[in-house]
Amino acid sequence: MIFNLLDRIGNWNPQLFREIKGRLKIGNIAIASALSLCGQLLLFMYFSAQIPVAPPRGEYTYPIYRTFCTFDAPNSYETKCIRDALGNFAINWPQWWSQIFMWLSILSILALLVAGTYLLVSDLDKEERRGTLNFIRLSPQSAKTIFIGKILGVPILLYLAAIMAVPLHLYSGLAAQIPLNGIFCFYIAVLASCALFYSAAMLFGLTTSWLGGFQPWLASGMAFVMCWISAFGLSMIYNENIAIGHALSLLVCGTGTYWLWQGWQRRFPNPSATVLSKRQSYLVVICCQVIMLGSSVQVSLSNYPRNQACLLLFNLLMFLALIAALTSDRQSLYDWARYRKQIVPSSQKFWRRYPLLDLIGSEKSPAIVAIAINLFISVIIFIPFILLQGIETKGGIICCLNLILIYASIAQLFLLTKNRNREIWAAGTIGSSILLPYLILSMLSIDPGKAPFLWLFSTFASAWYPSYMTVSGNTILFSILSQWTVLVLLNLKLRSQLKLAGKSASKALLKN
Repeated sequence: MIFNLLDRIGNWNPQLFREIKGRLKIGNIAIASALSLCGQLLLFMYFSAQIPVAPPRGEYTYPIYRTFCTFDAPNSYETKCIRDALGNFAINWPQWWSQIFMWLSILSILALLVAGTYLLVSDLDKEERRGTLNFIRLSPQSAKTIFIGKILGVPILLYLAAIMAVPLHLYSGLAAQIPLNGIFCFYIAVLASCALFYSAAMLFGLTTSWLGGFQPWLASGMAFVMCWISAFGLSMIYNENIAIGHALSLLVCGTGTYWLWQGWQRRFPNPSATVLSKRQSYLVVICCQVIMLGSSVQVSLSNYPRNQACLLLFNLLMFLALIAALTSDRQSLYDWARYRKQIVPSSQKFWRRYPLLDLIGSEKSPAIVAIAINLFISVIIFIPFILLQGIETKGGIICCLNLILIYASIAQLFLLTKNRNREIWAAGTIGSSILLPYLILSMLSIDPGKAPFLWLFSTFASAWYPSYMTVSGNTILFSILSQWTVLVLLNLKLRSQLKLAGKSASKALLKN
């Protein structure tokens, strides 16, 4: 029966069969099962040790306060221990089981998301170093088949360990008087989160092979940070209305998984292609900004400053990812600069006459114009939010938009160079541009009130710090003009590099 099942899996998805065959061995299964059972046993024993034991009668006459004791009064918030008819402490068993349920949930989520991300990225890194990834590309399997096979097969031992924890988790939830439909909603949310994180891990592993052995560690660290950020962001929504929060989390996971899947289908067959086309990026930004706008509406006005900071943080992360997804590599830019007119069909004279349209929709053209359009889309969607701000915050938001365009220009310039590690240089320079100004100004105790121009000109934090200080209109205008000057200079340099690349090799030789 097992062999028939494996044959069916092999016929349906050869990549999944390959992963199962290589990982589901007796030793691996025993280790995964033992770790899961031992972890559950240790957790159960830890909380068993927290159960308070009543001292003999007469030894202690003063009140005893312990966790998991039954409340002395229905409306009391003090865990004052009271005795039952036999002289033992009356234990609040639903609270005790709820702690087991909560910690088992947290540990299971971290294990699935963080460890699963590490396994997937590490597997792609090994395939890349061994050269088997190119062999898989040449196989008749589709990118979709390989994608599903990897996600279902690589973390299969994690799935086994998680399944073995389901009985205790389900029983503890029911014993804690949590509704069964609530527990099932949690399982659905975990599955959706796994789909999102694993899809991101697959695309990250495919596009960052230049990181080498550091790649899986960075991916798992980012997964851990994103778990914390997601929990922080969703907690504000769940506190307002739990049903809307759950639906929104599923919407985020579904939308993100879909677009990550699209990126994998573009990039896997052709490693030189961008993760997203420019037309796809416009739809991605619309989806993300509508979801973020809906999230912000659910947050109460008492959380407004924190809500604003979260919106700006998520937008920064989204546009950094968009820069990485749209920026063309050196060879693609050279091909576009040299053969753009030959690539465009003669019937499409409109595109030849207006190169700006080529920058908007072409696959290999520079990404600056597309990033600018995506920023404009974001501004249009968030117009109600922006109009509510003061002049200082509006100026700070404009400065942030300028900084994102500067980051995009820096990335495109670095990827056009002949440097062997140009991806590392681009990522390092952009990361330094984001973090160093803020750190330097903070270390020197130069707050926004003392030097508003420096904060507006160089830091992404300028969008919310001006709301706590008074900034003159001249300072805001000067900061914006200074950023535009830097942006123009960077793009003039990029234009000259593209012009040089557009010349044929023979012309360059004759000129020298």
